[in-house]
Amino acid sequence: MDGKRAYTGNRLLFINKIFDFLFIDYHFNEIGINIFMKVEQFFKKSSEIINTIAEYFTVLLIASFTIVIFVSVLSRYVFNFPIIFSNEISKLSFVWACFFAATVAYKRKMHIRFEFTTRILGEKGVSITNLFIHFLTLIFFILMFIKSIIFIGQIWETYFPVTGISQGWLYISEAVSLVIFICHNLALIIESWKVFQYKNI
Repeated sequence: MDGKRAYTGNRLLFINKIFDFLFIDYHFNEIGINIFMKVEQFFKKSSEIINTIAEYFTVLLIASFTIVIFVSVLSRYVFNFPIIFSNEISKLSFVWACFFAATVAYKRKMHIRFEFTTRILGEKGVSITNLFIHFLTLIFFILMFIKSIIFIGQIWETYFPVTGISQGWLYISEAVSLVIFICHNLALIIESWKVFQYKNI
């Protein structure tokens, strides 16, 4: 009788330990999901805010170099009074506008992509491919950012002849846009990971 009681007690103790382990595992999974959701919300919100700022700057810069070029042409050919610094200012505005516009296009997923892969790979294959591409793109953006910072340091002591502005400001636009690209890319990686997880349920 005592042996049977001891066996029953050990069995109940073993079952309790299993339930304790499952509860702890569930608890940690729940914490992990909450952390993931907070990280997702942070990057998604950051990406949206940065994109809104980039859109405003793109419009402002396009308007700026358009006005500068228009006034410069009008001044040169109508009033015979050329604005000698207009070329450098319009060049700076145009380059910055192009890089900001590129980040907006990337955020809106307007870059070139091959849609026929969906039919070949299937939805699951596409989700894996997208995740892989976003990771490779992230590595590319980081490497380009590092190279751009090095190049800006090398060219900083060269100046535009008229305004005297460092030509480094022309290439800072690339570094700034790469930071924006990285932020959007992290949001896309999280989005692709969620799709990948959903397709594998």
